[in-house]
Amino acid sequence: MSLRGVAGGLLALHRLLGALARRVPLHDAHRDFYGMLYGLASRRVQFINKGFAPLDPTMPRLPALADEPFQAAECFEALRAGEAALGRAPARVVEAACGRGGALLLAAAMWPQARLAGFDLQREAMRAAASLLAVEGQGRTALAVAHGSHMPIADGWADLLLSIEGMMSHDRIAFMAEAQRVLAPGGALSVVSTMNRPLEEARLGLLSTSLEHGLEMVDFRDIAPAVLEACRLDGARRLGVLRFVPGPLGRVLTDAATLPGSPTYEELASGHRCFYLAVMVRRG
Repeated sequence: MSLRGVAGGLLALHRLLGALARRVPLHDAHRDFYGMLYGLASRRVQFINKGFAPLDPTMPRLPALADEPFQAAECFEALRAGEAALGRAPARVVEAACGRGGALLLAAAMWPQARLAGFDLQREAMRAAASLLAVEGQGRTALAVAHGSHMPIADGWADLLLSIEGMMSHDRIAFMAEAQRVLAPGGALSVVSTMNRPLEEARLGLLSTSLEHGLEMVDFRDIAPAVLEACRLDGARRLGVLRFVPGPLGRVLTDAATLPGSPTYEELASGHRCFYLAVMVRRG
């Protein structure tokens, strides 16, 4: 872990604590929390998501993502679900809150002709994404520091819009309005997200918001068992990444990593928290 990364992570932690003290909207606190994670995470870490197991044998196995197959698998499931809703390979793929670019790298491998765009508020993450995609996505990838609710792309540009655990960092209503704007007619929004409420309650809330913004839900599935299995199988690696993080901060990150025995893991296992994959299609 570099001194620059530590300094960036501690600065983001300071902002996060200040945001919580001011009781800012939850999505703003999530933004600062992810800023802390990106600052403190090892440079070997491409993803900050929970993961998915078992691994699908058809998923592209890319050397840059080899250390994090379960995290890559979560992205692959969302990409594949979006493609299924479209009924064809997408020509233009956008990811909101793209982080270090792992999902976009998978998209580049799955659809060699597709144009790609990724947006995130974390500058360090965007620098890492540019480096990761420099070869595979060369000449067909656009990256910019931008909020998922205000993406600098033209109306109707995207065939597939992706959000992997990014909804917590966005105001859901504003994000859905932006999804309607950037998606072409017939385009698909593929979302992986978690909520601290039962699955059916989350489904109904998402369904209502989607319909209000001209998006028809065509797929909704419970992936909590797959997420829990990935967290269990990947526990040793995650502990290795976190071993240098001291004291209370280490405990916070252990929960964020959803290690077995952590509060978030137990909430998912008990059903008090849900984890879902949903796909909505823009009609008309």
